[in-house]
Amino acid sequence: VLGFASAGATGAYAAPKLPAGNSKAPIEINADALEVQQDKNIAVFSGHVVAIQDNIRLKSDKMTVYYRSPEGENKSGQQDAIRKIEVSGNVFMTTPDETASGLTGVYDVEKNSITLNDKVVLTKGKNTLKGDKLVYDMASGKSVVSTANVTTGQNGKKERVRALFVPDEKDKK
Repeated sequence: VLGFASAGATGAYAAPKLPAGNSKAPIEINADALEVQQDKNIAVFSGHVVAIQDNIRLKSDKMTVYYRSPEGENKSGQQDAIRKIEVSGNVFMTTPDETASGLTGVYDVEKNSITLNDKVVLTKGKNTLKGDKLVYDMASGKSVVSTANVTTGQNGKKERVRALFVPDEKDKK
């Protein structure tokens, strides 16, 4: 049975633990098209974009990769390293055990975290969490699902995180 840890009155809850990824592993990106804007240190991938790092796969319609300039170096001394990846349109993240989706997202390489926004759904087996935002810390494997502080629900009520937990067949006895 999965458990939650409440994050207080903010409407955020710690979701089931996702497996931690290896942020030092190479990132492979495939897409239908690529536009490089060297003056801005960005690369824009579009059309059926798939990024893979270790055991994590991130898909979207568009992916903008921000990298360091050749003059700058990151903490490990590597040049031209990826700083951040922004994704939009049909965003879908998968790990060996779980899937997550949203409309937009950001992979912050330096912070080793992935954030999905807008109509977020996190699924593990038959269990489902829904909210407005998912923050996934790749180092710890911890994920937090939260809602926006706006009134958008039915009858003018604030939307809340929704969870559905289906017990395993062996737990029903």
